[in-house]
Amino acid sequence: RNTLASCNSQQSQRQRPSAAPIVDEFDGGCDEDISELNGELHNFITRLDEASIVYVNKPPKLLQDRYLVDEKLGEGSYGKVKLCVDRQTGDRLAVKIVTIRLVRKIPQGLETVEREAATMRQLKHVNTVRLYADFSDEQCQKRYLVMEFAVCSIHDLQSKGMTMDAEYFRCLPESQARHYFAQLLDGVEYLHNLRIVHKDLKPGNLLLTADHTVKITDFGVCEQLPESALDDTITGTQATPAIQPPEVADGSKQFSGFRLDIYCAGVCLYFMVCGRVPYREKNVLLIYERIAEGRYTIESWVSEACQQLIGALMAYKATDRPDPAKARQFDWLQNQSAAPVPGQDWIRLESVCEVEDAAATVARVRQAFEERMHRRSQYETHGLSLASEAALTSEQPDDILATDDEDDGIDFKAGGARCGQASSGASACSEAPPAPQPPAAAPAASTGRKKRRCCLS
Repeated sequence: RNTLASCNSQQSQRQRPSAAPIVDEFDGGCDEDISELNGELHNFITRLDEASIVYVNKPPKLLQDRYLVDEKLGEGSYGKVKLCVDRQTGDRLAVKIVTIRLVRKIPQGLETVEREAATMRQLKHVNTVRLYADFSDEQCQKRYLVMEFAVCSIHDLQSKGMTMDAEYFRCLPESQARHYFAQLLDGVEYLHNLRIVHKDLKPGNLLLTADHTVKITDFGVCEQLPESALDDTITGTQATPAIQPPEVADGSKQFSGFRLDIYCAGVCLYFMVCGRVPYREKNVLLIYERIAEGRYTIESWVSEACQQLIGALMAYKATDRPDPAKARQFDWLQNQSAAPVPGQDWIRLESVCEVEDAAATVARVRQAFEERMHRRSQYETHGLSLASEAALTSEQPDDILATDDEDDGIDFKAGGARCGQASSGASACSEAPPAPQPPAAAPAASTGRKKRRCCLS
């Protein structure tokens, strides 16, 4: 109450908004298109830096009456990736949410998104990420790609918690690197059999599941060779500079797509065992100069057998690089043992990343959604909107609207309440909320500030 009083005194010129309903967000619709609330409510309520206030993540939303969308897992150039639960199967998944209006600003952005979706629809292999659903919301200008869930990438496993300018990241034990690389070869061979050139194989695009299964992802720059093509020749690449082969660094107009992927796979293996990429320079031009020279060093702690395989995969001449079948014949891969996974000396996923049991994740998301639906029904029963005026009255100080950055709205409680529990210990939804009070005056005019999400727990 003291915090609210302070807020009111600082904003005495603003008028309290009326209790108009907000847009229903339970269908997982527009995350950024917030209703007006009849008077710029977001100008009146702000995030408060107060020790007695506990901020809680907003509850999950429902897409297509099937997929529950929860917290954000990651973010890229084309959109966000969020945790997702399939209500029908009970599977833990991930959904990539692409904002079309932003993608249109990126050169060939729409083409890249469509290429990725079209490629993933073909893939059904244990070492490639599987696409379960692909649908769009024209009103919100968003596209949703529902796919397999992964704990982290190989790059995350080796670098998370370290500064990006570190000279070395974590090095994987060779037994762990061998386990991952053998799966990478299987996935690359499968793609090549489908005449798909990935063109951007790097540790950040190699995902890991909780049981250490490698999943190749990010097919935005891949190329599908036509059936009429006589060979695997491609004419360009838009991949990460540090993984490019010498023929690309030399400026060649045409080169082998399959051998390019093999070189990139060699760079991935190098990163696993050395903890860094072969070429590190201050800018892209210097990186290309070093790659074109073809000179790099492998750390002394890497075994001779592993060095031989890396040297073959990263051969200067594309024709000298082995295909996946020949790469498996190298001694280093022949040493694959039947040791348990994970090995005793492995870097554990849970030591670097937050690993939650799949069943626990599904139960948690479902419970949060059910609680949200219960709160909704409670408000509807008493004829109130979720953003009712009563939330701002002194008669109900424990239920306060809060806002946060767009697409990441947060609910909070005052006085130490948490997750739908009032500070007195009783459920915030167990009693009927008081009837809304009429507005004291007409709504304040818009000040032009950016609209922000707000919701009531």
